[in-house]
Parts: sequence; C-alpha cells; structure tokens
Amino acid sequence: MLTGIALIIGSVWGAWRLKKFKFDLKSLLLGIYGIVGFHLFYFLGLRNAPVFEANLINYLWPLLIVLLAPLITKQKQNLKSYLFISCGFIGLLIALEVFTKSNLQIERGHLFSLVGAIVWSTYSLLLPRSKHSAWDNSIVCFLSGVICLMIAAINHSWLLPTTEQWPWLVYVGLCPLGLSFYLWEFGARQVSASHLGNLSYLTPLLSMFFLSLAAKSSPSLSFWIGFAIVLLSSFLSTRGRRNH
Repeated sequence: MLTGIALIIGSVWGAWRLKKFKFDLKSLLLGIYGIVGFHLFYFLGLRNAPVFEANLINYLWPLLIVLLAPLITKQKQNLKSYLFISCGFIGLLIALEVFTKSNLQIERGHLFSLVGAIVWSTYSLLLPRSKHSAWDNSIVCFLSGVICLMIAAINHSWLLPTTEQWPWLVYVGLCPLGLSFYLWEFGARQVSASHLGNLSYLTPLLSMFFLSLAAKSSPSLSFWIGFAIVLLSSFLSTRGRRNH
C-alpha cells in the first residue's frame, strides 16, 4: 500500500505536461509492466526468502541488461564489455559474501526475485521504443500506484500511514519512487546498455551499505573488496566503451 501511495505522489513531477500527453497503449502498458511488475515480484521475493539473498538475486538486472541487449536492441557488445560486466558481478557476489555460504537453498522467494530482475531489465531495454516522453511517466506512475493500492486491498494489507510516516512517504514518493523513474527513463533512452548496466552495479552496493548503517552494523572487509572491484569495473567499462 505504501508503494502505491508513494507512486501516486511521485506522479506530480510530470503533472505540468498533462495537456501535452499523447495516449499510446503499448507505451502505457510497458510502463505499468516495468513499475508494477518489478515492485510486485521484488516484495514477493523479500517476503518468501531471506532479505539479503532476495536482494542479491533481484540485483541481477544490471547483468541481465547487458546480456539481453543484443537480443532486444540488436546492440552489439564487445568482449571487453562482457569481461568488465562479469568482473562487476563477481565483485557484487564478493561484497554480499555469497561464496562463504554453504547452506544456500532455493526458495520460492528466490524465483520471485529473479522474475523481478527480468522484468526490470527487459523494461529498461524496451524503453527507447516507447512513444511517450520521460515526463509522460507521471501518468504511468499514477496508474501504477492505483494498481498497487488495488493489489493491497485484495490482499487485505490496507494500512494507512501514521502522521509520523507521511513526511518520509512524501520524500520517498518524490525522490526514490518519483524522480528516479524519470531520470531512469532519460538514461535508458540516452545511454548504451553497457554503460547503464555497469553503472547500475553501484545501486545494490550502496543499498546494502545504507542498510548496514540503519542496522548499526559496520560492513565487512568482503563488502569493501567487492565494492572496489565494482567501482573499478564500472570505470574501465565506461572508458573502454568510449575508446571503442
């Protein structure tokens, strides 16, 4: 429910362009597929699997963006791009200490998280085909928010925010779930899949870092080693792409 409210709040960013909005059903469905589909399977993953494991699988989408780009956008990738992407992914695994877990079991939540990663990666690659402008995303955010509220009502998870929660909810709606979607659309239309995928590896690491701060626990040495590998891989991939 909170996600639905936040998405509706985030739709105000493009309200100034409502009069210029040109309806296109395919573009509208693509946006709803990406935003609603991603959040639905992401939260299902978190509910049905250990949080860190679900988060890790969900953040396979940067890798999937690069791997699926030749199939969806026909954009050719050079060997260096795949090499640096692979290094970044390995760095991500090291940071999350996946290699040290001996009792990793596949649960339903893992599959939900994987579906969420596939949804977001394919949505990002299909965005350049959308006939809507990035600012038209306000309509998509609003409708996606309404759909999320309907899902919450069907699942009987209707909990109104408290007075203390509203300021935080407004912030989340305007920035992480609002402005970020507009910026992502701009990026997906202007930046190559290799750049988009590599730079996206910073997202899960920063997410884990702030989660550690919120939990008042310091990141492990493995986290910082993996973080350094991801930073280096992102830099080298971007530089290699420019030289190419």
